[in-house]
Amino acid sequence: MLVLMADGKCGPPVSPSQPAASQQGHASSPDAPQPCLRTCALRMNGVMGLGEKKHTQRVMNAIRSGLLILAYGRKEGLVDFIGIQNVVQGHVKALMALLQEQSFTTQSIPANLPHSERQDPSQTDITPVLTHSLVTSSSSCVEKSLSRIPSSVTSSVSPSSPPLVSGQAFFISDSAPVSHFEYFRPLFEGLGYSFPALTLPLWVILLVAYLQEFMYCLVHKFLPFTPFVTPAEAYKSGVTHYCSCKKAMGAFDYSPTRPNDLKQVVEYYRAQGCTKTHKTGLVSLLPLALFFILHVFLLLIVL
Repeated sequence: MLVLMADGKCGPPVSPSQPAASQQGHASSPDAPQPCLRTCALRMNGVMGLGEKKHTQRVMNAIRSGLLILAYGRKEGLVDFIGIQNVVQGHVKALMALLQEQSFTTQSIPANLPHSERQDPSQTDITPVLTHSLVTSSSSCVEKSLSRIPSSVTSSVSPSSPPLVSGQAFFISDSAPVSHFEYFRPLFEGLGYSFPALTLPLWVILLVAYLQEFMYCLVHKFLPFTPFVTPAEAYKSGVTHYCSCKKAMGAFDYSPTRPNDLKQVVEYYRAQGCTKTHKTGLVSLLPLALFFILHVFLLLIVL
């Protein structure tokens, strides 16, 4: 969620030189400017990239343990991810669009300000100067951030045009839907592991997930463990769900770069020594054997 405070008005500014009576009359008018907060919502699915530890680390642990040798779900099931570079790009471009939609009229007095709180315009007030300084500083920081984005960041929104971003919600992603397991193929191949050759039906993995969930509820107080997969994760990774970024592309020129790119992540795990160490004999099958024995035991308990 990206939130940006505007200049405090959603209408034409009121001149300080206007009489108090006319200002009060303007304040009572339904067309009088009201305090506002310019906001927009950026909705993302599966933020990935260097430094992401919640999802990628679990996938890596499963790969290295030898348990992730089977895929599941439909091969044509597509999901979307978003790289951290596109997260930054989307936020900066939306910020610039919000800045262009607001007016920097810091010298005028809001029409709905109580008369007792109004100040004499002839008195020197440092607040507008500080406000202008903060706006200038923020704009400078944004310009520096924009210069680091490897794509055009200029917005087509002009200050005089109607709001296209404020009050809106936008989906942003890499705009390249892909199978969940295919997305992580570079991790398998880049680190020397074999990509799953067999794909199980979704109902099989759901059965396993619900069994794990049931067993967790029974024994987690005495034998805490992390389920290999939960029902929610099975549905999320095995069923098609992705969104369109066309609205963001049209509103603030969002243009995703390096879609579904895990090169930096692979290089990081290589540097951490996560490449496959070749094992011989039945030792490499031990984790998988224990995994299936556990779930057969759970199935017998339920039945």
